[in-house]
Amino acid sequence: TAIDALIEAGLMPAEMMDAHDLLTDVLVAGRLLAPGGGEPPSAASRALARACQRDNYAELTHDIAVARKCVAAAWCDIFDQPLETE
Repeated sequence: TAIDALIEAGLMPAEMMDAHDLLTDVLVAGRLLAPGGGEPPSAASRALARACQRDNYAELTHDIAVARKCVAAAWCDIFDQPLETE
């Protein structure tokens, strides 16, 4: 994939792979389970966490925050500009 090639070429940190994979899962599953992009109902939040290989929704939201920080740090390193994460 492109992300693999960028990491292999040293143009992106290896930590981006996990962030990429998680955020891709969230994007795909989130469109099905939280169609408005908001907080999904309880049953859907459990299904979303499982679809993203997490034990529960709290773990998922924590890992999303970590992934976003990883993306923001890579953006800053590559483009020398901060990326707003809030």
